[in-house]
Amino acid sequence: MALDVDNSHISTTMVRKYSGSIGLSKYNGKMSATLRLPVSRLTERMNYHHATLDTTAHRAYTAFEPYIRFRTYGKTQFNFRYNFSVSRPDFASLMPVSNNSDPLSIRINNPGIKNRKIHKSEGTVTFKNDSIGSSVYVGYDFLLTHNARGTRTTYNSATGAYTRMTDNVNGNWSGTFKTGWQRPIDRLKRLRFDVSGSVKYERSVDFDIAYDTDADVLSKVTNIYTRLNAKMAYRHEKLSAAIVSKLVMRNSTSNRDNFERINTYDYQYGGNAQYTIPGIDLTIATDINMFCRRGYSSPSMNTDDLVWNAQLTRSFLKGRLTAKLQAFDLLHRLSAVRYNINAQGRTETWYNCIPRYVMLTAAYKFTKKPDKKGR
Repeated sequence: MALDVDNSHISTTMVRKYSGSIGLSKYNGKMSATLRLPVSRLTERMNYHHATLDTTAHRAYTAFEPYIRFRTYGKTQFNFRYNFSVSRPDFASLMPVSNNSDPLSIRINNPGIKNRKIHKSEGTVTFKNDSIGSSVYVGYDFLLTHNARGTRTTYNSATGAYTRMTDNVNGNWSGTFKTGWQRPIDRLKRLRFDVSGSVKYERSVDFDIAYDTDADVLSKVTNIYTRLNAKMAYRHEKLSAAIVSKLVMRNSTSNRDNFERINTYDYQYGGNAQYTIPGIDLTIATDINMFCRRGYSSPSMNTDDLVWNAQLTRSFLKGRLTAKLQAFDLLHRLSAVRYNINAQGRTETWYNCIPRYVMLTAAYKFTKKPDKKGR
C-alpha cells in the first residue's frame, strides 16, 4: 500500500559482452613501452514496466579504450601515459518517464543522453646529474571530459517547482604544469634542498538554473591553483631533520553575475627531527607545523593552527617486537577543512577532529625461513 505506482518501475535486463584485446610491450633496459588495444561489444535488452510505459528496449555499444605507456631510463628519463575511457548512462535512466513524487522537485529522464568520454594523459622529463646528485623534472597532467553529465534545472515562479533533467555538457577540462629541483648543498651530501611547484588550470561547466525559460543557461567556473613546496633536509647516521614549507593559492572566477571572485591561500611551515640513541636503540621523533588559511568568506576558517606531534620507538627481541608511544596534537589545535568550487557551487566544509591523545602500540614480526629442500 506504500508503493508509489506512478513513480516506480520494475525492470529485468539481459547483458551480453564480448571483448578482446591486443597488447604489445617491449623492455630492453633503456626503455619500456606498453600498448593495449582493448575492444568490447556490449548488448543489452531490458523489459521495463512503468505506470506510463511498458516496453522492451535494446541498445548496443562497441567500446575502444586504448592505453599507451612509454618510459626511458638513465640520466634523462622520459615518462608518458595516455588512456581513454567511456562511461555509459544507466539503461533505466534513458526511459522516457518522469518522477513527481515531490511536486516541487520533478525529475525527468533524458533518453538522448550520450556516453561520457574521458581522455587522460600525463608526462614528465627528468634530468639527473649523478656527479653532484641533483635532478630536475618538468611535467604535465591533462584531463578532458567529452559529453560530461550535468543537470538542467528550470524554476517555474508560478508554481514554485523545480524541474530537473540530466543532460550532456561540454567544456570540462583541466591541465597542470609541474616542475621540481633537488640537490645536495654540502660536499658530503648530508644537507639537501628540494623545491617543487605546479600550476593547475581547471574549467568546470554545468547548467545554471533557468528561471521561467527553457533556454540553456551555462555556469562556467575557472579555478587556478598554484602550489609551491620547499624542503631543507639533513641526514647523518642516526640523526635526520628537516625544515618544510608549503603554499597553496587558489583563484576562482565565473561568468555568473552573482559569483563573488575568490582568492584564497593556505600556507604551512615547520620542521621535524628524528634521532636514535646509540646503545639503547631508542628513537625519538617529533614534528611541529603551523597551518594558516587566508581569504575565506567565513572568518572562522581564516585560522592559524600550530600542530605538534611526538613519538618514541623501541625494538626488543632482536627487532621482532616494536613498541611505539605516539602523542598527537599536543597543543590541541588540529582542525580539518575541505574547500571546493565548481560549476555546481561553492562548498566550505568543517570536520570535527579527534582531540589530542596518546597511544601505545606494539607489533610483533613473525618470520619463517623456507625449507632448504623446497618443500
